[in-house]
Amino acid sequence: MNTCKVFPDWLYNYIFEQLGAKERPDPNEFKLNLESGSDKNIDYLGTYFPRSYAESFCIHQNLFSYNPYRERLDSKTSLRILTFGCGTGGDVIGLICAIAMMLPNIQDLDVVAFDGNNLALDHLSDILDLPPLKKRFNIIRRCVPMPIKSMQDLNHYTSHLGNGYEIILSFKFVNELMQMGILGRDGFKILAERLAPLLATEGLMTLLDVRAEYCGEWQPKNLNKGISDYCKENDYGTLLPIPCHFCDSQCWSDKCFTDKKFYGSFTANDQVTYRVVGHREFVNALYPVFNSKVTYIRNKDMASDPCPMTRGRDVKDAYDINN
Repeated sequence: MNTCKVFPDWLYNYIFEQLGAKERPDPNEFKLNLESGSDKNIDYLGTYFPRSYAESFCIHQNLFSYNPYRERLDSKTSLRILTFGCGTGGDVIGLICAIAMMLPNIQDLDVVAFDGNNLALDHLSDILDLPPLKKRFNIIRRCVPMPIKSMQDLNHYTSHLGNGYEIILSFKFVNELMQMGILGRDGFKILAERLAPLLATEGLMTLLDVRAEYCGEWQPKNLNKGISDYCKENDYGTLLPIPCHFCDSQCWSDKCFTDKKFYGSFTANDQVTYRVVGHREFVNALYPVFNSKVTYIRNKDMASDPCPMTRGRDVKDAYDINN
């Protein structure tokens, strides 16, 4: 699985040359971005947008390379995309660039983007208007401000998202809602409850978040427990990581620590955790056979910490669906 995506020249020139963005990593400064002003949004574009871009591009390049899924998409000319808590849009731009590279039949994109910061949405809208994307796609976009400050706000906005999305993204948003005190440890389950029902029959949702602690527990563990609980109680299943696809209903551990490291054209890189989820019938059709001869590696510690539900002699990456 490719875990490194070099920033394209046209995007680098726009963000760093035209806008004058700089790479200024400061995890504490960017924990909460709802009230970020112009300068802070520019700093975010130069620092964290490239990371989300690389993560999303690599994840979707891997998915689109998987023949059973790609064959479903090759019959389409358009895709409906929802990005929830998108910020300046690194996640959806990385996705769109992966579509441009891997799916030549896709011409039309219907992009619905929700975020609480109007300035961040303005940046995303401007990037979607850049010539390399406009020449490749016909993009219909709706960038919708959603200043979530309570559970009531979250329930309100998620009730107006529409449905029938082939791709849903939410990157590093649950952690922010947790830091704001809006969601607790079950935040990933709550967001899955709100977003998964909006998927098309053959749609996939990627929930990705940071490798950080929240109230003494690691977010990868919170994510895995929340998504596993949601899938067990509903007719949805996990596509990635692979062991979760086959073993979720029998998994005895609610402390599973998964993460993946991605690299870009910059000095910084992130370790993140993510799940790819869809309707159970669809994900089972995409990946129907369990290989009992494989031990799947679920985090950066590699062979020292494999998934305990897999015990084969061959060692493979739990996140690489083409492996």
